[in-house]
Amino acid sequence: MTNLSDPQRRCVIDELLKRSINGELPIEAGIVGGEWQSQIKQNAGRKRKDRSEIVELLQALPIEDSSVERRAASLAGVSRHLVRSLVEEGTLSRVTARIRPTLTPGNKLSWVEHCLTFIDDSTLEFESMDNVVHVDEKWFYEDKDKRSYLLFPGEDPPLRTRKSKRFVPKAMFLAAVASSSGLVGTGAAPS
Repeated sequence: MTNLSDPQRRCVIDELLKRSINGELPIEAGIVGGEWQSQIKQNAGRKRKDRSEIVELLQALPIEDSSVERRAASLAGVSRHLVRSLVEEGTLSRVTARIRPTLTPGNKLSWVEHCLTFIDDSTLEFESMDNVVHVDEKWFYEDKDKRSYLLFPGEDPPLRTRKSKRFVPKAMFLAAVASSSGLVGTGAAPS
């Protein structure tokens, strides 16, 4: 709904003067003004909080404390809904940072050499691997491999590196799988 033009306002005032009794309207002028005011689109609804103050409070938090919306909201002293609305508006974004191994050139070379041992020299194809036991392991780490953070545009997630994930204290669950055709004649395969 748009605002009234000057001639339309003059018509409304003339009509109100016709309905007035001794210069007073049958209802209070404040009520009428309030009804009109609520129909003006720019003034309707609950007024938004100033987002710049909230953004400054959240930017002042250490990045480790901004991994969970609830924790970031409580430390900044704002509601969790405001933090969630900043994420939905695109002011904040959730970014995931993983631990990446810092491989040296020697590490990379040893990986390539290991892969080349599985290639048959005569045919240049990978071997069938029937005589290989595949080991599956589940690691339980002291630190999580993947952490997510709430970041503003232009902010980078913290660089989380270690020499290798093997240097994080952990416990392991181990399982082994092998092809039964590779175990025939060894006594390990069921007959």
